[in-house]
Amino acid sequence: MINGFEKRSAKKREEILATALKIINHPDGINNLTIQKIVESTSISKATIFKYFKTKENLIQETFFYYLDQLKVESEHILAEKHGFIKTFTALTQLKVDTIAQMHQQFYLDLMQYYTQTSDFQLAQKMSEYTQNSFNMMKQLLKQGREEGVIDERYSDEFILLYTQAMVNGFSQPEIYQQALPFTKEWTEVLLKGIAPNSNIIMKDK
Repeated sequence: MINGFEKRSAKKREEILATALKIINHPDGINNLTIQKIVESTSISKATIFKYFKTKENLIQETFFYYLDQLKVESEHILAEKHGFIKTFTALTQLKVDTIAQMHQQFYLDLMQYYTQTSDFQLAQKMSEYTQNSFNMMKQLLKQGREEGVIDERYSDEFILLYTQAMVNGFSQPEIYQQALPFTKEWTEVLLKGIAPNSNIIMKDK
């Protein structure tokens, strides 16, 4: 059982990570992050920050971990509601669109650079686990969709995953997102109708 000290410690650590994420979510990416900015935003001392994170590099890595963990938790929360395929698929897709749109492009470039160029096994393992978890999550959801009869059997899971990701990435482009935002419902319906057994399927959920 976690005692009071451990709870306060965990809360302070999360506050540092959440603040670091906000600072990194900037056109300058990780170059915008300084320990002093975290101190000024949280009133947590440098000594305390370095008690939790040995170096600035360690803090950056842990911030990326924190970001991936947040996405995983939000996705699992949607799945835990146990709605039908259409409602769940729509919610997960919207989560991806919103997440991509809320983060500066430089953040993702920095994340991928860390992933592809780092020799740190932990980060590579974390990214691999996140990717595999997302894949398994979507595969299970697609299985549910097929059982509910709302997915055309001609389309493989691999194709649907690629198709969805391509549409999400396109929708989330800065020059498109603001104009497309009022049409989120229509955009999602078009996406779902594209993989439905026939074009007359009604987009209703159980």
